[in-house]
Amino acid sequence: MNFLRFFISYACFLAVQKWHVMCNNIWVDAHSISYARRLAS
Repeated sequence: MNFLRFFISYACFLAVQKWHVMCNNIWVDAHSISYARRLAS
């Protein structure tokens, strides 16, 4: 039972980490696109 609780909390932790990385990548992409647009203009 304890192991199951640990496994679930660890899976949630991994999901949150992955979500953070995904959001960071999206933010960086948007940032670099606006930066490239500023360079091109």
